[in-house]
Amino acid sequence: MTYRVTLSPEFIARVLEDAQFIERESSIAQADAWVARIRAATTSLSRMPRRCRVAEESTYFQMEVRSLIVDGYMILFTIDDAHAAVNVFSARHGRQRPLKPRPKHP
Repeated sequence: MTYRVTLSPEFIARVLEDAQFIERESSIAQADAWVARIRAATTSLSRMPRRCRVAEESTYFQMEVRSLIVDGYMILFTIDDAHAAVNVFSARHGRQRPLKPRPKHP
């Protein structure tokens, strides 16, 4: 089965922010190469997304969250088999604490 991969605005913003950091600390070429690896990794989720491990974030969310690791960077996503969709919703460096849902304010 082929899955449709959707990237959330939050994920895209995070990748762009981290790419800007790489550009400042290293070079434009390094940042571009890193973004290309992230893009290839997210595209690869269209085939066999369950090959990726269940992320620690699953403990905090009411759904199964999986992660794909690229250069120590964890791409976080969910799988919707009913709609053949993969939803990439966030990312973090592997050394950062797991993401937790934001509390809802009344």
